Amino acid sequence: MKLLKLIEGINNLRVINPENPEVMGFTDISTEVKEGFLFGAFKGLKTDGIKYVEDALKRGASAILTHKEIETKSVPILTSDSEREVFGKLVKKFYEDIDEEMNIIGITGTNGKTSVSYILEAALLKLSVDVGVIGTVNYRWKNKKQKAKLTTPQIHTIFEFMQKMYKEGVKNLIIEVSSHAIDTKRVCSISFDYAVFTNLSGDHLDYHKTMEEYFSVKSRFIKKVAREGKRVFINGDDSFGKKLLKDLGSSAISFGFSDSNEIKVIEYRLKRDETFFTVDFSGEKIRIKTNLIGKTNIYNILPVIGILKDMGFSNSEVEDSIHLSNIKIPGRLDLVENPFTNVYIDYSHSDDSLKKAILTLKELGFERVITVFGAGGDRDKSKRPRMGKVATELSDISIITSDNPRSEDPEKIIEDILKGAVGSNYMVIVEREEAIKKAIEIAGKNDAVLIAGKGHEDYQILKDRVIHFSDFEVAKRALEEVKGKW
Repeated sequence: MKLLKLIEGINNLRVINPENPEVMGFTDISTEVKEGFLFGAFKGLKTDGIKYVEDALKRGASAILTHKEIETKSVPILTSDSEREVFGKLVKKFYEDIDEEMNIIGITGTNGKTSVSYILEAALLKLSVDVGVIGTVNYRWKNKKQKAKLTTPQIHTIFEFMQKMYKEGVKNLIIEVSSHAIDTKRVCSISFDYAVFTNLSGDHLDYHKTMEEYFSVKSRFIKKVAREGKRVFINGDDSFGKKLLKDLGSSAISFGFSDSNEIKVIEYRLKRDETFFTVDFSGEKIRIKTNLIGKTNIYNILPVIGILKDMGFSNSEVEDSIHLSNIKIPGRLDLVENPFTNVYIDYSHSDDSLKKAILTLKELGFERVITVFGAGGDRDKSKRPRMGKVATELSDISIITSDNPRSEDPEKIIEDILKGAVGSNYMVIVEREEAIKKAIEIAGKNDAVLIAGKGHEDYQILKDRVIHFSDFEVAKRALEEVKGKW
């Protein structure tokens, strides 16, 4: 598309060197620039994209969008005080508003985004509805998968995937929407048809600084979708969800266990291999049986019920679509199949998600819960002692270990965790593989081993390199080594 046509009607935009080159694509990473790309030179937390303009030009950039005027006469320079938002609008126009032709569901919240996306995807597929997913684990549609670099990729990447999906007949798209993506305007130009708010708890405070700021960012997305007259589903049992509901009034639908919710659980039964519950939604009873375990997964299923009903499916279709016997959510209370003991891999890497994972296993009546966990380096340090407190208070035995230390010393991270530890029912084993082996070695037949923090990841990020590391693989090896015990 020609540049002048692309920028036509875009407000808050100044143009220097108003030539009219062909724009062939978009990126905000100079090394990804190809001939004819428009390069977004944005100011980030650690650097300014203006530093990489020359590199972008050498690689063939046809135009530059940035936040201040720069000296170059080789290509048009577009400047704006809201350059990221303008970038999103340009991308949307370039892809001919393809998002308007799709049914797009955005899921945000601290925990549960991935689980809700997998449950909704599985239900839609069972209802013979093609669907794509852009999320934490991967980007997938029509049996195609691409490993995720970010939970929510850059706006041009999202639209590129939309176009690929649409061309293959996929007109329903689920997007996990992170707070970073909202704050950096990665989803601002997308027309969402549904939004889900799962919950909010302490995480990412290295970036957002306060819970108030964190909530403000998350609520910005939900309120925008509601303002556009689209359906939003909010966890009415969550304290921040209650604040959102108060702000939005009748434009939102609440879900949860308390009587005030519109999608309300009126009875439930938890087992180790399945969950049964009944929902009252506008006076109608919907009965669900699922292989997913624990109250947390009931919360994850509730907004899916709401979306499916709003899409026009009957109660029996909703029930049948969620009566899933084979759904597996990678790294989310993911059972490592074996005949000896009960080993679960979970992505929980905040105190709230760790608490929910431990409580889920305790509710299922295991004799003991043995928790292996650490905390990521170069991330929100405030949650480390809280994780230490939760794990040691709720678990029968905790083994504190390394996670993804990144540039930090693993032992220093563990010191931060230990500041919150209580009692004496814990041990420290820095090497993660040894910690997992120890947990499995001491576990009994009726115990549950929770290996928390990394979930689906198959790598470990160290100071100077990234190595292959899978909690699943380590757990399976450890189970093989100790099978003689049983």
